[in-house]
Amino acid sequence: MSVHAAVLLALDLPELVRTSEHVVVAKAETRAARKAGDTGLIVTDVRLRVVTGLKGGAKAGETLVATLLGGSIGDIGLHVPGEAIIPEDRSALVFLRRNQQGELNVTGMGQGAMPIVGQGKAAEVHPASENAELVQAGSDGKLRDAPGAVMRAKPLAGLLTEIRRIVAAQGGGSR
Repeated sequence: MSVHAAVLLALDLPELVRTSEHVVVAKAETRAARKAGDTGLIVTDVRLRVVTGLKGGAKAGETLVATLLGGSIGDIGLHVPGEAIIPEDRSALVFLRRNQQGELNVTGMGQGAMPIVGQGKAAEVHPASENAELVQAGSDGKLRDAPGAVMRAKPLAGLLTEIRRIVAAQGGGSR
């Protein structure tokens, strides 16, 4: 028997926004796996076409590249439980932060990539992938189960309004 899971510190929506350089609605265009120069680990660069920029200055039509841990090169693959899954067939709400190498990673791993289902007024943001256990420290210092930033499907328009309010309150925004 094998177990495939990760344990991550839960980030609520204000924390996801605060710790992200970019918050965008975007659609994955291409993926390319490579070995990371500093570690030799397999990573996958996902080219994202921005649909809506909420924080960080990316405008509609521009591209950002998100680097995810894992991928496949030939017959060698790396799967990282808890890593973000950015869907190929639909847009997603994506939170991105810059790492020490200057690459954009999904904030909070899988917590920061939420698929969007439907279109127009019927569009909903669905919770991030469930390939991780989310925890937070209690007042006694012990880790306890914690909710994610989005626990159930939410209307896209309402969530975008909420994110814009958080960005404004935190003094950030699209530049």
